Amino acid sequence: GSSQEAERAAESSDYGLVDAGWGSVPGIDLVPLVGEPSDHDSSAQPDGDGSSVTHGVAADSDAMELIRILQGRPLMGRELDSSTIPAAAGVVDVSVDFTKGCYVGQELVARIDSRGSRTPTRLVRVIGPNVSPPPVGSKLTSDGSDVGTLTSVALSPELGLVGLAYVKRAVEVPSEAEFLPADGTPVTVELRPLESPTP
Repeated sequence: GSSQEAERAAESSDYGLVDAGWGSVPGIDLVPLVGEPSDHDSSAQPDGDGSSVTHGVAADSDAMELIRILQGRPLMGRELDSSTIPAAAGVVDVSVDFTKGCYVGQELVARIDSRGSRTPTRLVRVIGPNVSPPPVGSKLTSDGSDVGTLTSVALSPELGLVGLAYVKRAVEVPSEAEFLPADGTPVTVELRPLESPTP
């Protein structure tokens, strides 16, 4: 299969294998060790349908987005930006080094960590019925009150609607919320902590 092809390419000593798995989804990246690969030896070639083929493996952007959401991985520009507090996104363990010297935001990050990581909002999983995904930025409500905002959404063949959302600190998770699609009929979704696996 494709992993055998990647291992053969790595054995050529021109490439190295780097673990690129996401949670329970294994993966490797093939990285050139010296210089850039020549055109005829490129590790990724565009395919006719907009996906890329890497040593015989198609990487469809919709499939990668679904895997990212299922794994609860925040994305720069969606769940992460310059105003994101690492504790709200659940990325403290992979983005903050408490032994490092001074860095921008150090006081805020340390204060939140020492007080139990309670932030005004937090990133959660969203699981719902098999309906058309609402637009990113759609509001989530509970009992008529705004409780959060969808930041990423996709449709899973097995689970239905899946997504990530920032919800207010007061929202108990797991719980339920609703969003209002274009047809005006509210759709109920489950809110779950990032730490819990998808069903």
